[in-house]
Amino acid sequence: MDNKLKELLEELDAVVMYGSLDCPGRIAFPPILEGKAVIYIDTKLTETQQKTVLIHELGHLAKQRDEKELYDVTISMKMK
Repeated sequence: MDNKLKELLEELDAVVMYGSLDCPGRIAFPPILEGKAVIYIDTKLTETQQKTVLIHELGHLAKQRDEKELYDVTISMKMK
């Protein structure tokens, strides 16, 4: 991961987790982390695809940072 992405993650108070997902990526705000965002990225993607998904999710986070309750509700609705 390049330094600019690391800076954005730090600025937006987020961490990245990689694993096997049923979607390319998503964001969550686990209550235990008290506001820190977790961006999940699917490991089945190529490195370029993972970077693209990370940038995409960072865009959501930057725009919706103060609306995490709304974001969580819409994610739940999409998953149903």
